[in-house]
Amino acid sequence: FSESADTVGFFTPDAAGMGLVAAAAVDEWCADVFSNVVAGGKPPILGVPVGAYLQSFDGVSLASLASAMLDLGSAGVEVRPVNGVMEDIKQIVDRHVNMTLSEWASALERRWVAHASLFRAKTAMEMEVGLAVPAEVVAEGRAG
Repeated sequence: FSESADTVGFFTPDAAGMGLVAAAAVDEWCADVFSNVVAGGKPPILGVPVGAYLQSFDGVSLASLASAMLDLGSAGVEVRPVNGVMEDIKQIVDRHVNMTLSEWASALERRWVAHASLFRAKTAMEMEVGLAVPAEVVAEGRAG
């Protein structure tokens, strides 16, 4: 529903499901991409922001990320900490949430006006928040 934001990646419960979706959605998908890259002498590199970004994770998410980083390392990916980036993660998240809620609410506004009583309470709250976001805040979000 957001005109300005996109989601990178596929949401599936596991890596096997992600492989199926990627094979169907991406031209020339190579399910064994890490092996091919490593065999070519170029290990893939994953930069992980440290500092405020990681501090914004809850314990379960942080543990999951740590586990994924170990798995990637075992698969031949070089995992590097990156300092000094995303230190303003709270502001980034706030801008993103305001922008996407506003764009989402604008896309659904006609339905909202006609059928507000059919929306779940949480959805209704988010609609109200989204419709109240000033245009300049949305523009700031779009600007990054």
